Amino acid sequence: MTVLIIVIIVPIVVFGITAFITASVSRYDAQTRSLKALYLAQAGIHKGIFNIKATGAPTPVANIDANNQIAVTLIAQCSNIYQLKSIGTSVASGNSIARTLFAQYDATANKVSIYMEGDGTGIPAPACCDDVWWPFSEGPPATVTGTAPYQGALSPAANRPAWIADRLGAANRALRFNASGATNYVVVNDPASSSLDLTTAGTVMAWVYVDNPIAGAGVVNKGATTTASNAYALILNRRNASQARVNFWIYNAAGTQFSVSGSTDVGKGASTGWHHIAATWGPGYLRVYCDGQPDGTTVAVNPTARTNNNPLYIGAMGTLAAASEFQGRIDEVHVFSCQKTDQEILDYYNA
Repeated sequence: MTVLIIVIIVPIVVFGITAFITASVSRYDAQTRSLKALYLAQAGIHKGIFNIKATGAPTPVANIDANNQIAVTLIAQCSNIYQLKSIGTSVASGNSIARTLFAQYDATANKVSIYMEGDGTGIPAPACCDDVWWPFSEGPPATVTGTAPYQGALSPAANRPAWIADRLGAANRALRFNASGATNYVVVNDPASSSLDLTTAGTVMAWVYVDNPIAGAGVVNKGATTTASNAYALILNRRNASQARVNFWIYNAAGTQFSVSGSTDVGKGASTGWHHIAATWGPGYLRVYCDGQPDGTTVAVNPTARTNNNPLYIGAMGTLAAASEFQGRIDEVHVFSCQKTDQEILDYYNA
């Protein structure tokens, strides 16, 4: 049996942290491959180098350089799948044929699996789940946040959201919204056919710290200046003067609203601090989460969110009305094009 040992050898430090992940062994195509990887995707790194070492005969790897290295690039717009260049790999006959390998990071199992396209095992290429991410790590005096083409402007210019410490105490790594009573927000212009246009499945999540509960306070809202053009919205809805609960809305092309509400109270201010909130949808149900746990589910629904080129707002609803502003702090906003599992939501909360 031929053994491939594949190691990403490019150490990349992002925001002072290099995250190493020791992968479990995966078995495909009657070969064992183990992998140690830097999890580059969440840090926005889209290229790496795999060091490939082959033992046994016949030598299974072709198209590598003199240092036994082969470049690997993340599939465009996809945060967890690496596609290796076409390589040769041994088969039962000992022949070498060109194949495409995919290396996919699985956050749930904390492993990287190697998939071989067209190897007769019936394993398809892994599905892509776009992840648009605003880590709010720029700090002052930055007036935009995120990565192109999804950079968001801190608006309005006269009263932008303020840079503030995040949940870990790191200075200027989160944003505080509407502290002065005047509405402010992050506005992300939406290019045509973008990763913000979610349809039959998606996930929206963020860390929040509530300063003052507001009825229908927009945390993440894909829409325009009227609710008739909204696509989806992650909301904290006021319950009383000191508490709010997670809500999520989807509007389909006909304007029909599908919604789900949480049951856990998200408290105000320092008494409870930061909370992780999320919402998912896909075939059969909508679900919201609070601090990594399922918090409410609407079943027997199969919504398809409307698509449009209207902006995405963070910290306010698309109406930009003071009555729907979010008053508090927001960090680590994600918009995914797939329905994340309960375990994956918990993993993000625990990360």
